[in-house]
Amino acid sequence: MATTVQPTGQLNQVFSYTRQWANEPAINAKYTDDKLYPVVRANYRELLGEMLRLSDIPFVVQYSFAVTNDTNTYLMPPNIGTIYRLGIIDPVTGRFSVELFNMSRKNPFGSQFQFDGTNLTFNPIWTGGSVTMTLEYIQNGDVEMCLVTQANPGAVTGNDASHLVLFETAGLVPTVGYFDYRPNAYYGSMVRLLGASHNPTGYKFWPTQTRPIINYTPTYTTGPRIEVRPVFDFNPATVPSITSLTYEIVPEGLGAVTPVLGLRSAIFLHRTEGNLKRVSLLTDEYKQKLRDIRLGIANMDAIRGGHWESDATYRIEDLWNIL
Repeated sequence: MATTVQPTGQLNQVFSYTRQWANEPAINAKYTDDKLYPVVRANYRELLGEMLRLSDIPFVVQYSFAVTNDTNTYLMPPNIGTIYRLGIIDPVTGRFSVELFNMSRKNPFGSQFQFDGTNLTFNPIWTGGSVTMTLEYIQNGDVEMCLVTQANPGAVTGNDASHLVLFETAGLVPTVGYFDYRPNAYYGSMVRLLGASHNPTGYKFWPTQTRPIINYTPTYTTGPRIEVRPVFDFNPATVPSITSLTYEIVPEGLGAVTPVLGLRSAIFLHRTEGNLKRVSLLTDEYKQKLRDIRLGIANMDAIRGGHWESDATYRIEDLWNIL
């Protein structure tokens, strides 16, 4: 049984809101998806910055990596904005049992660690044996988003219930947005399986799957591959007769702020065209919606225990769920 893609995806929803408030007709549109995407991406980074400045307790992303003796430089995700914590998490308690504190670079005993671009360097060199280190950081919004239709997912080696190869054929271009080829780029992002040519066995409709990305291997043998947790409810590679699969990769929590992001993007378009009257009208509405978000964040700080700041860490979804 064939099924339509439902919903259309969060990225397309942002485009729809942007065109609506930019008074952009669907027919003979002046701004194509390719032209809108960099506007939306840039405004998402600015909106995320506003969200971060509003909250006393930051919401963080966790990235774990293996550390070995006598190796002091490691590549980190490219979307790191501010370092929150670095250390070793106890697998039983789930809490940090060892935490490293950054010191001055002039410290005669070393700075413990420092960042150079996207590289983390231990100073002095790490000699604590082979361990799994966890970095908690506040992301800066530097991530590519995309909406993709993959042909014959069952024929792609590497697709299963917990993994998805983004593309196997070289030159495949997303319907909207771009692939991000940088290592570790999709930490803090979600993959959403939106629809396919056939439903999984036992389903009368396509069950949209939304999962956090916990690992990204752009150099996998058959193509860039993501890993999710928890696993999908079904293996998309084994759905009978499936000839196409539509999915999107977006930052975690994007769905809850699509109207606000659409407004912000439309304001940018009107401002570049010199339409100051529309800029003024939309700015008033934008401030009202942002006020609602401020109230939600203030409520989160009150009920989550702001005075225990050193012990409070959140995934981004924790923030959006209360809005």
